[in-house]
Amino acid sequence: MKFFKWLKTKLVKILKSTWKQLKDRTNIVIYIIVNIVVSSEVWIPYLLAIITGNKWWWGIGSACWAFWLAPFTPFTVICVALTFGIRKIYDKLKAKRKNKKETKDNDNTSSDGKSKPADKGREPVSGTESESTGESETLPPG
Repeated sequence: MKFFKWLKTKLVKILKSTWKQLKDRTNIVIYIIVNIVVSSEVWIPYLLAIITGNKWWWGIGSACWAFWLAPFTPFTVICVALTFGIRKIYDKLKAKRKNKKETKDNDNTSSDGKSKPADKGREPVSGTESESTGESETLPPG
């Protein structure tokens, strides 16, 4: 009886520490996806056992489950580490996308707000729009 109480205490402690580290919704979603992918070596043999009716697959799935999903294996640690690694990559890609969008928005408006990015650095040609008024200038006859 003392062993089961100790086991329950350890499991609760592991689950609480995992929950504390996952703090926000994005980490929890990534953790669930990582958990499903990493534990696929358990549920795929079970699925094959159901489809084929072969008892051998039940044995493979149970052996994998006993090895990886038992409480004192590094399964949870591996899943949390993969979650944080994927989150870092996600944050870098998100920051890169945000910077790219800001750069694109800044290119669309120049310092005076009237010229387009393709016109940046070009001198105005007579007969085109005037920068000061925005009206069309006419060329003198000649």
